[in-house]
Amino acid sequence: MSSSAKKVVRAYQNYINGQWVKSSSGEMFPVYDPSTEEVIAHVASGKAADVDSAVKAALETKAGFRQSRRDANRVVLEISRAAWLPPAKGTLK
Repeated sequence: MSSSAKKVVRAYQNYINGQWVKSSSGEMFPVYDPSTEEVIAHVASGKAADVDSAVKAALETKAGFRQSRRDANRVVLEISRAAWLPPAKGTLK
């Protein structure tokens, strides 16, 4: 590879609520390799609005997860109770 070959530098967006999104400002900043001082990537410059969006998404996800965890715990509890019940007497008709 010749030294004149242009290196591809990737750009990364913010990851919020399971999606890659641009920063609210649209700004990017360079990331440097400290050993060569070469730009190795460009990263979205998150602002307060981006942080608010990420926190809101996390709280909404946490609330949904909490509910699904409660539901799962309830099912496990019911199965555990059923396992400890004495065997039924008689036959079902």
